[in-house]
Amino acid sequence: MTQPSVLTAAACGMRIALNASVFLAAFGLVAFLRHESLRAAQPDVNRVLIAQSESPASAVDDEGERMAEALVDQHLPELKPVLASLKKHSNKEYRKAMTDLARTSRRLQSLQKRDETGYEIEVAYVQWQTRADLALAELAIRDTPKTRDQLKQALINREQVRMDRMNHERSRLIQRIDRMQEQVLRLDQQIKESQSETVAQQAFDQATRRLKQNQTQSKKKTKPLSNK
Repeated sequence: MTQPSVLTAAACGMRIALNASVFLAAFGLVAFLRHESLRAAQPDVNRVLIAQSESPASAVDDEGERMAEALVDQHLPELKPVLASLKKHSNKEYRKAMTDLARTSRRLQSLQKRDETGYEIEVAYVQWQTRADLALAELAIRDTPKTRDQLKQALINREQVRMDRMNHERSRLIQRIDRMQEQVLRLDQQIKESQSETVAQQAFDQATRRLKQNQTQSKKKTKPLSNK
């Protein structure tokens, strides 16, 4: 069985870390909605938690909060009412959610600097996964055909983006392999040239030694005899 490359493993780790912060709805969201359903006959799906209620609170500075808000404004507007309700009802969970979103924003920005296309794909993946999480959470308390259709469409689009991601990673790997092959060819040529120079230098040294020997022998033969 072929072992996964270090690059592939690193890419998988990057994706897991990148998506985890906005996928927390899968853990805390459903529980919160069920709790709300007991408190109101018509629960409001906007009052959802997107952070794990059991995890400790994390601090987020002003810059991190601005980054989180920018991420939501630009790419995850459906989380605005969720965060607004969260801030109103549980500041502790709100701070945790903002910390996670700020972390995701930083990772996305880092990816954007290295790979613009990869960045756009990851943003799309996060968007569709978040929509799927919200639809799934709503289904937990209010199972309707509309919500089922929303969940199904979100999952279909998510899988399409997953394919786009895999194709993009394959393309980048092919490009990297091509660059490595070019480097190998250049190195091989340098080695061959170096070997050729070495052989030529050895032949030159041998020829000059023979010439010097011939010259020495010729001088000995032509040296005049001394008078006795």
